[in-house]
Amino acid sequence: FTFFLYEASCYFRTYGIEKFELLIIVNMEVRPWEQKSGMIDVINTEKKEQRIYDLLLPIAHLYEECETVNVVSDISTVDHILSGAALVYPDTYSIKYPQKIDYRTIYKHERNGAKFDGIIIKQEDIKRVKTWLEQYNINQPFVTFTLRSYSFQESRNSDPKLLNKFLKFLCNLGFMVVIIPDTENIEPAKEFKECPVFFQGAFNIYQRAALYELAYTNLFTSNGTHALSVFNKKSSFIFSKLVHENCTVENLEERGFFNGSQPFSKQRGVWIWEEESLEALISAFEKIKNWKK
Repeated sequence: FTFFLYEASCYFRTYGIEKFELLIIVNMEVRPWEQKSGMIDVINTEKKEQRIYDLLLPIAHLYEECETVNVVSDISTVDHILSGAALVYPDTYSIKYPQKIDYRTIYKHERNGAKFDGIIIKQEDIKRVKTWLEQYNINQPFVTFTLRSYSFQESRNSDPKLLNKFLKFLCNLGFMVVIIPDTENIEPAKEFKECPVFFQGAFNIYQRAALYELAYTNLFTSNGTHALSVFNKKSSFIFSKLVHENCTVENLEERGFFNGSQPFSKQRGVWIWEEESLEALISAFEKIKNWKK
């Protein structure tokens, strides 16, 4: 979703427009790929609707170029609403012919250095998170681990055993670690016994994004919340399990995400293309550390 907001902001900027209005159109129809992949068994219609309000709306509010956002439940009114707009993105969109996100265009914009403001955190959320950090005596640089613990495509899930080894490495360097559990399954957070768990960040996007900004860097394991860090220029990130059994290098290159490339990193983020390992995590962290010197 955040990638779509970036793509929209790039489109409107070509016309000299800095801000745009967003329509979120509610269509709970089950798509063929959701049925085929089994995703609908994990994220059913009720959960999909819940995500509009728990995820999409907060992210839209955080994205600087998105001036207003409206949720439209009556699909029959959409074409009428769009007919009164001076400019629409996607430019060929209609209810009859909805458009898919074009990742090739997104990565082309990034390679061309397209301007964007992206995720901007409000100071009140920064203050709330700082208060939480003080309560847990987190008074030194810290790294966040955002866990993935889904029953869908389980090979993408976080590996607690490996992450605990990485945790030990970080602690030896004087860093603390904050855990953000998966909202679908918070149990794996118990595997990190000595780490504070930021439960409110799992359910509150505004505070999660604020924590990502305050962290030294943020580790993501093949999950979508990485976009809150990737599109925040004040945030640092490490993304592992980029390539996995459900997403090959060929799949990524078809999207314009070329093998070995590091989009949106700008010396603040690392995409790990090789198989996840302690050595790969340490190497990525050392890059972050060298950039911050």
